[in-house]
Amino acid sequence: MAVAQVAILAVFIVLALVPTASEAVNCGVHGKPDAKNETCVCENAEPKSGEQGWTGEHCDYPLFGVTLSADKPVTDWCADLGCNNITRGEKKCFLAQTPWKPARWEDPNDPGRWKYLAFFLERTSSKGDPDLYGMFTNDVNARRPAKNHINYDFRETSSVNAKSTLVVEKDDIGRDKDYNMTFVCIDTWSSQNATFSMLMYTSECPANYDQTGVLNVCSSPTNATEDDRRYTKCTAGLCECKKEYAVPTTPEGTPIDVYPELGFDKCAAQVKPLDSFQKKNQMQDSMVIQNEVIGISSWNFYPLNITNSTWETVVTVECDNCGENVSPGGYKYMSSYPILTMKYGAPPGMTWKDGAYEYDIRSYSTTGDETISLTKDSSKYREGLWFVGVHSSYSASEDITYTLSIDRNTCPNGCSGRGTKCNIDVNDTRTCECEKGYFKDDCSAEAKPLAYDTPMIDVIEDSYYEYFQLPTISAKQASRNIDIKLRASYTGYDCPSHWSSCHPSLLVKKGGGTEYPEMESYTFKQELLQENGTDEILICSSQLADGVWRGAIYNPRKWIPINYTVEVIKDSHCLNNCSGRGDCVDGICQCQHHYGGGDCSVSTSCMAGDRKANQRTNGVCWEECQCETRGDVTTCAFDNTCVSFDCNPPLRWTGVGDECIADECQYDHLFVSDQENYSCLKRCRCAGGKACTLDKECDPSTVTCITPYRKDPITGQCMLEGCAKGTVQLNTLNPVENGKCFMDCKCNNFNPKADQRCAYNEAGLCSHISCDTGYTLVKATKKDPVSVQESGGKCVLEKKPASKAGMTAGVSITMLIIGIAAGGGLMFFFEKRFQKKVRIAGYSNFGDDI
Repeated sequence: MAVAQVAILAVFIVLALVPTASEAVNCGVHGKPDAKNETCVCENAEPKSGEQGWTGEHCDYPLFGVTLSADKPVTDWCADLGCNNITRGEKKCFLAQTPWKPARWEDPNDPGRWKYLAFFLERTSSKGDPDLYGMFTNDVNARRPAKNHINYDFRETSSVNAKSTLVVEKDDIGRDKDYNMTFVCIDTWSSQNATFSMLMYTSECPANYDQTGVLNVCSSPTNATEDDRRYTKCTAGLCECKKEYAVPTTPEGTPIDVYPELGFDKCAAQVKPLDSFQKKNQMQDSMVIQNEVIGISSWNFYPLNITNSTWETVVTVECDNCGENVSPGGYKYMSSYPILTMKYGAPPGMTWKDGAYEYDIRSYSTTGDETISLTKDSSKYREGLWFVGVHSSYSASEDITYTLSIDRNTCPNGCSGRGTKCNIDVNDTRTCECEKGYFKDDCSAEAKPLAYDTPMIDVIEDSYYEYFQLPTISAKQASRNIDIKLRASYTGYDCPSHWSSCHPSLLVKKGGGTEYPEMESYTFKQELLQENGTDEILICSSQLADGVWRGAIYNPRKWIPINYTVEVIKDSHCLNNCSGRGDCVDGICQCQHHYGGGDCSVSTSCMAGDRKANQRTNGVCWEECQCETRGDVTTCAFDNTCVSFDCNPPLRWTGVGDECIADECQYDHLFVSDQENYSCLKRCRCAGGKACTLDKECDPSTVTCITPYRKDPITGQCMLEGCAKGTVQLNTLNPVENGKCFMDCKCNNFNPKADQRCAYNEAGLCSHISCDTGYTLVKATKKDPVSVQESGGKCVLEKKPASKAGMTAGVSITMLIIGIAAGGGLMFFFEKRFQKKVRIAGYSNFGDDI
């Protein structure tokens, strides 16, 4: 039974595999099946120029025979037939005779000598997106356009730019082929209808169309003058380029090996000299070339010599006419942008070839502004000849105008023009010391200052980070109950909930100088989880007071700009929330009028410690507010008691009530003797609440001789250096009771030719004693004190009759006068010699000036 079932199943399989009578191939109204009923044979499948036929698998694509022309669109003759408009799902095809091999090589005009097939497709409607597909064939029925886009030999699908160009090289297809015709079909995926115009031409010499639809041969417009052409001649498909478009040479004149695709064989590449460098700042030399132009898919090269004195070379290209496009998802891109490369020893390319890149350094930003750099610490650094290359990118739809800048720096990026010094370590590593507010090794980052409770609204564009500086807080404020809140929000794009790396972040890091927050290094981080939402980081005030803090907004999708708001809020907390009767400012209650206390809970007309002035007769009484608490009630008032008193000048407060006193002095008094031979201080004495008085006598410890007087070591008196022989001087430090002691001036040598030294009695002994009225001089005895014995006499109360007493006094005075007179002449001599006056206390000058 099982074997029978298997046999039946096998029969069914065989029957299924045996073809039945085939169905007719669908060839539409413009074709019919071939004899084998396998393919369609279309009406006029190989139309001549000016004829219409049909092609395609089902013969449903209109086909127009065309003649190639350098400047006449192939769509002109058939526009009335609709060959130049297209809708979605349609194809409009063109057939041109393009012999693959020449019939006669010696004939320079043989159509088979072509090497390049150039196209220029222009959308003539305001909207739409026509695309170009082409294939070569030698049998219009065996190899023809199909509905899908496989088996085509070339295509151009960037016509969204309105104008697009294409060049097909025979060598890329294969010279061994045996094609003789070219199919070119236009279709569109756009839902909008489009009209178009197309130029198509073959050339033995390198050829292409520019954006104006003019055919270029050897990268020169066919209508260019001899001077404007980049080549001198083209022979057998080879361009003989002028010097600036030819392959560059070494300083010795040897041609440099170049990559074939750079276009030197087509005169499409140009080697341009650089301008001289100018001093930009102390750390940077700069060179700028403006209004540089580069054609579609072309190269400009600049030879650059790098020497040992150059630590860093930075090359920048800024596109002047690159248009920016934005995708529906918000992604910014440019269809045309310059590509910047550098290579040592030869012009660079921009691809991977033969196991290596055709460049040493390349930019990848595709924003229109490209920058590359080379530093001494790079593994690619070499001294010598380098080439800077600028390419227009293969997607360019028009010539690109740009500005080229080259900076030679002694420090990273020349410290961005914001450096004060370049620091160099032993390994030749270099960092910048930046101006205030700037940081990073090259001073390229700026921290914008934030203020409390003042939102900063800005945008991050073409950058990952935007930095700001948090405000400071005093140590006094930090000791209070204050919280610091850093809040941020953003708009610009939203992220799927599962895509966490998409969200912007708020970052904070402690430390100034070279310290700044990044996603790899921060103190606090808060992800901004929702567009138009608000997130915050809480920082203690004590943390903020302990150093410098920087913050940043991080945008992980830097190609999409975001608007952000960031704000620092000082959130203060006060006791009992100031009882609802004041404002909490920096952790302290500022109470409303008639309220006081730490929490504004005290109802009062004054606050404890307040003072007010009360005018009294002799000055101002300062009263202090006194508070008394009974239960929950606190009462404060002034009690008419002076806690201090400002007396009317020159009176002084005694410290009691409103009592004021007049002081005799305020400071110690400097006293100078009548003879002007010494000075001293008389002390100002203040005792308790009494008036200050001045001492009558000098403080002995303050006595100082006035120049030219000196203090005698024996007597302690202030005397002149030397004296006149025969003169006397009152001895005030060895007094005689009830009288006066005088000393004689004595000289040690009376030889006029020898040096004399004259002085008063060095022992301080009295030469003469003058007794006061009512006293008489008597000789001292051994019973008298030593001081009296040294004086030689003493004054005692007279006991004799008045006449004798008067005689004795007269005799004493007469003797004194005789002594004075005896020294008068010598006094005159010394007066003239020393030009000074000898003063005797209580007496007139001896030896008056004549």
